[in-house]
Amino acid sequence: TEGEPLFDEEGKETKLLESSVEFLRWFHAQMERSREFTKRLAELELLVPRNIQMQRGEEKPEVFDGFFIIDEEKLRGLKDEQVLELFRNGYLFLIHAHLCSLSNADRLLRMRVDRLAAATASAA
Repeated sequence: TEGEPLFDEEGKETKLLESSVEFLRWFHAQMERSREFTKRLAELELLVPRNIQMQRGEEKPEVFDGFFIIDEEKLRGLKDEQVLELFRNGYLFLIHAHLCSLSNADRLLRMRVDRLAAATASAA
């Protein structure tokens, strides 16, 4: 009696189940596309490991690591046919979006550090 039914009285899938299955198919396809994308970036040796260190005043620095970014210098060093391939696969747009998003990383980390400091202060 609680929740939404997945099947109707005749045993057919409800709209809820159909839309859930459709979403999961889409999500799986996007996950595979992401896997292919990062595999190609690795093949082209465009990914480099990075970490970011933030410190507030005298507090112990906070280190965020375990992620990779695209090396712009290596990207500029690609052959024309490699860049064309990235463009035709739709990867060049994703690379550009990634590079643009890096400019927000510092701001996001500062927000996180500020939130942690506020939580610590309110707990004291």
